[in-house]
Amino acid sequence: MKDRNIDQLPINQVDLNLLTVDEEAQIIKKMAGYPGVILNAAEEREPYRVPNYLYELSSHFHTFYNKFRVLDMDHPDLTQSRLVLVRCVQIVISNGLKLLGISAPEKMWYETLVFQYAPKSLALKHNEENMRQPEKPLIVY
Repeated sequence: MKDRNIDQLPINQVDLNLLTVDEEAQIIKKMAGYPGVILNAAEEREPYRVPNYLYELSSHFHTFYNKFRVLDMDHPDLTQSRLVLVRCVQIVISNGLKLLGISAPEKMWYETLVFQYAPKSLALKHNEENMRQPEKPLIVY
């Protein structure tokens, strides 16, 4: 969080017990099921399970993000805990998208800028470049 002058602490220095609200617990439980979803999708040859899972995780995160502040300068310990949660969600979603052959942008505003305001030829070129086959999929637990 360099643009906000927030130093994100290493996970072993963060008190994750501060993540106590139901929405945080739902996200954590959902992420805990990720390895099983991937394994089951592969074993059953049902790849649709991965995007369904990612949609559900994103929905849980959306609910949380709209209801609670992640960056709360009055509660720096809670901010650190929530930053870890956000980073974990980012890792899982990015990993799931890579398994599907979809690239995930580092910053969402960039994608909005490219596809809404750039000339159509540039947007198409950008999209073609991001449609390359991913390198080796990386599963992060």
